[in-house]
Amino acid sequence: MQDIFGNNTPVSLDIDEWWYNGRIIQKQDHPILSKYISFADYDDVPCNTATHSTKAEAVKYCLDNPCSTPTRHPHDYLGGKRYYKIVQEDGANIKLLFHGIDGTKVLPVNKWVRAKKVENAMDGVGTSYTSGIHIIDGLDEARKYLSRFRRNDRIIVECIARGLRKKEKSRSAVYLADEILITNNMAL
Repeated sequence: MQDIFGNNTPVSLDIDEWWYNGRIIQKQDHPILSKYISFADYDDVPCNTATHSTKAEAVKYCLDNPCSTPTRHPHDYLGGKRYYKIVQEDGANIKLLFHGIDGTKVLPVNKWVRAKKVENAMDGVGTSYTSGIHIIDGLDEARKYLSRFRRNDRIIVECIARGLRKKEKSRSAVYLADEILITNNMAL
């Protein structure tokens, strides 16, 4: 269900931490603590912390108890530079073009995905490299790269990336990332 800020699902800030409806949800890994807590993302009021048995319960609580004037929004936490990814548009889904992650090519929105790192992976011309998720630095560069594709189901989406390295011998501003988060599935 959509929150008052337009998010259809909680936005992943980090592993086991989400932002939803102006509140932060955190998973706790301690045997005597509640499994999840949530609290208003607002500096000038009491924390208003609630405990939850499940993530679904925490999400429902956030929907029922929004913080309508949060101090920060997800992009404030995620920060960093925006990169771009060329993906396949498939109905309501966006998909990776070549190799899947964890058995699927479908890319989630607002959730970190991690590439399986393979040392000495081979590209199409026999050059070895450490594998990762291909992203492009700069929207203009991404548009130039997109023009190489003949199919019309390819689009550019914005992402945030971690664990970057330049893809050697690439003709464009292509980087390989260990992890990406697609910020929305709107074509640019």
